[in-house]
Amino acid sequence: MDIEDMTIKFPCPECQQEFRVSIHQLLDGGVIMCPECQATNVETELVSIARGLEELGRSLENLKKCLDYRFRLQY
Repeated sequence: MDIEDMTIKFPCPECQQEFRVSIHQLLDGGVIMCPECQATNVETELVSIARGLEELGRSLENLKKCLDYRFRLQY
């Protein structure tokens, strides 16, 4: 069995209903449509990913500051 043949539960960004989506469909970059409310994942997921990356960047910057202060690291 290939990884692409596996499915995962995917939450709808609008109605929060979970439904099965294949890994192949996600890797292909296709638009995922909720079978209940017909919402798509594109905009909501991109915004969510962008926020997550910004938060990760801030966290890494804070960690760097803490380590610099604690160990007096020099670059």
